[in-house]
Amino acid sequence: MRVLHELMLALSVMIAAPSMAAFAQSCRFQEGLTGCNPAAAVRADLGPFDARGFVFDLKPTEFATGLAAGSVPATAPRPAQTDSVPQTNTSRASGTALSPAFCRRDDYAFLPAGATAGISCDTSSKSNSPDPRDIARSMFDRLDMPWLRLGMNPRLGMVAVPTWFWVEGYDGGVIPLTDNLVLSHDECRQVADRNAEGDLVLDGDGAPVTHRECQTITDTLTVELRVWPRAYQWTFGDKHGTSIPCPDIAACTAGLGTAYTDPHSPSPIAHAYRWSSLGINGAADAYTIRLGITFGAQYRFSVNGVSASGWESLNDRDLAWTASHRVQEAQAVLTRP
Repeated sequence: MRVLHELMLALSVMIAAPSMAAFAQSCRFQEGLTGCNPAAAVRADLGPFDARGFVFDLKPTEFATGLAAGSVPATAPRPAQTDSVPQTNTSRASGTALSPAFCRRDDYAFLPAGATAGISCDTSSKSNSPDPRDIARSMFDRLDMPWLRLGMNPRLGMVAVPTWFWVEGYDGGVIPLTDNLVLSHDECRQVADRNAEGDLVLDGDGAPVTHRECQTITDTLTVELRVWPRAYQWTFGDKHGTSIPCPDIAACTAGLGTAYTDPHSPSPIAHAYRWSSLGINGAADAYTIRLGITFGAQYRFSVNGVSASGWESLNDRDLAWTASHRVQEAQAVLTRP
């Protein structure tokens, strides 16, 4: 005769109404009750133990699983292996109680006799973690862009004579920015109460008495941002202008012009006016020179130093700088010798 020891692990997941949970509990010791016979079973030899697993289909929206193991003396014949569904005896006399449990943790697999449930599962109660994209967008919007000044030569322009323009204060390079945020959340679990002998304490319904233990977990979220010029747009105040695209995520100097050094080194950004600026912009008598730069941006983020994403794009940002440019006209005057 086999000597069976209670070495059982049972798990049932209750996703139905309380009435269904009560029905699942009633399957413990009621042989032949509708829905209590296992829908599937498996048997295996684990060293000196005869292990059996069961799946109960508690329709319509509920199921339960059970695992029972019994020691077998060396002289006892081994039961035949079978994949068929056995008619199990769920009475206490067998020594194997298939106790349904709504959720049990692996470290609490051995429960005292009379237990009707296991340790309830718990989940982490995380704080509302910010979206890295929102952080990156805020960084991009608040980024202090380069201080620019528009240079020109000649400072006082002349009709039909090209004025050379350039940018001072920005070299067209990629602008990096990094922000670190320290985030914290609580991770909790249900821990069983134990008596002086180390045994689990059960409540009046046979379920383990538990208490909640939590610890605060701190994570560092790092958001990296890279910003670069995608295009330059120059307008010269007389309905003329020029656009210079930047095709790559890299430094782009094509739209910055070249600062004046000598008459033989012209800037690629140049414009000749057909008319003087007299009367333009009211009393200012000057054209408004405008440089618009479209900046692109990408971000990536990591958690505790471990990369969590590749580079992802943000919407572009357009910025502009202006300057005034007076243009005069010179006329030839014939005089007598």
